[in-house]
Amino acid sequence: MKKYFKAMLLTLVFLLGIVCHGLPLQAAEDVRQEVVDIIQEYYPYPVEPGILQRTSAKAVVEGLNDPFSDYLTMDQYNGFMQSLDGSFAGIGIFVEMQPQGVLITDTLPDSPAQLAGLRRGDMIISINNQSLAGLTMQEAMDRLQGKEGSQVLLTVMREARQFDMRLKRAFLALPSVRGLQMEHRVGYVAVYSFGSNTATELEQYIRAMDPDTDQWILDLRGNGGGYLFTAAEVAGYLMSVNNMVALKQKNDWLELPVVAQSTIIDEPVVLLVDGYSASASELLAAALKDYRRALLIGENTYGKGTMQQSFTLSNGDILHLTIAEFYSPLGNKVHQTGVKPDLEIKSDQALDAAWLLLSRPVGGSSHAYITVGGEKCLIDLQMARSDQYWEAWDSVTQNLDKLSVECGINSAMHTVNLSRADVVSRWPVYYPDYRLAGEYYNLDKNQPVSVEIQGLDPSWPEFKSAFELIDSQSGERVSFDISPAGTALSLQPLESVNGHEYWLLWHGSPSAHGPAADSARPAIAILHYDN
Repeated sequence: MKKYFKAMLLTLVFLLGIVCHGLPLQAAEDVRQEVVDIIQEYYPYPVEPGILQRTSAKAVVEGLNDPFSDYLTMDQYNGFMQSLDGSFAGIGIFVEMQPQGVLITDTLPDSPAQLAGLRRGDMIISINNQSLAGLTMQEAMDRLQGKEGSQVLLTVMREARQFDMRLKRAFLALPSVRGLQMEHRVGYVAVYSFGSNTATELEQYIRAMDPDTDQWILDLRGNGGGYLFTAAEVAGYLMSVNNMVALKQKNDWLELPVVAQSTIIDEPVVLLVDGYSASASELLAAALKDYRRALLIGENTYGKGTMQQSFTLSNGDILHLTIAEFYSPLGNKVHQTGVKPDLEIKSDQALDAAWLLLSRPVGGSSHAYITVGGEKCLIDLQMARSDQYWEAWDSVTQNLDKLSVECGINSAMHTVNLSRADVVSRWPVYYPDYRLAGEYYNLDKNQPVSVEIQGLDPSWPEFKSAFELIDSQSGERVSFDISPAGTALSLQPLESVNGHEYWLLWHGSPSAHGPAADSARPAIAILHYDN
């Protein structure tokens, strides 16, 4: 299980429900005994007797060593509920807990944090001169939040520099859903949390999309969870099935049905997840994967497959306790395991990868066929070769054992079947119809390189424009000078090149594309520069 958990100023849970649990009072022992009785009745895991004999209610809960069970005051609980629905007074940061403090992973637009210049990668190490080292997420969030308009002093580490910053807390309302109509009839919807209004917000975005939308991207990256019932409502917009999740309680099992909706998406769906998609997000992802209703792209999810319930104690405090563990509709375990995507790729490349899988190659252009999660996808190679999608295509293909490509132009289209060795070499997945002209090592970036490519004609008027020099890692195009040098070419980059691999491409002439005339085919030379 991951050591740290990302939250939007407060860890979000899977299910909340207030239960007033009336038990006989027994002097100072009352609250502690209430907690013990509730644990014995509802907690689904074994508990050592010594833990239940601890002297205070809080100590008993801490003894469970359950990161998702907690003893809260009513003020803490009220703040917790506000954060679940995306409203609270704070500074507007997304954070990840680290041993020395809280790491900022993003800021809300126009929030106090963003306006003050805080940014991703900053580490808050103390609040109001109190160190955050060793604190829990709950304890750190208690210090960050406060009354609207109150001030908070932060000590921030940015790389090797430490500085103080004073911010004024503001009331923040975070929409739980954001939608966007994208090109190629693709509808994009990001769900940040499962709050009480999430289903309504989602339906509004679905209805606002172009009626011709026929492909969807649902983004659950960074979604730490929320209400169980809301997740079931969201599922109802994506599939018409009965069972969404199986809950294993202390003494029995419970199946939760999907909440049927009048509006339903029946077009293809790509679901984006990452290591911060937790709890209710994982429940939805697991169900969509089991029913093969969506193609999952991204990172293995967090692995928080337990359900919590909140019990009101006789002194007004709240016991927030794990009461069940959930399993996917097909019985797959989620807790401490997570949901494995169909295509594993870095979170920051997941959206670009989704775009590639949903791309629609223009007729007569080169394209690749890949199979992901049992689904055959058609990839526009021209799009994959662009700077924006270069790294995503690299990550997508490195997970493949083989690749089938149709390349060429119009009537000259032909099929190239690539092996695992071709995939490892990398360049064939970008330029499968090119031939390897040679590989050059230990190159001095300050000296011209002599490259030989058979079949090209230096007297051709479009000679220089037929070449490209590309950084093989990023896809960035590098400016260069090239000229004939006897039977070879003299190449000199005009920009600084790093000590790794670059590709010199000769695109040939339009008539050179196709299976014939090997010496006239486009070619690639691999250049390895020293540092």
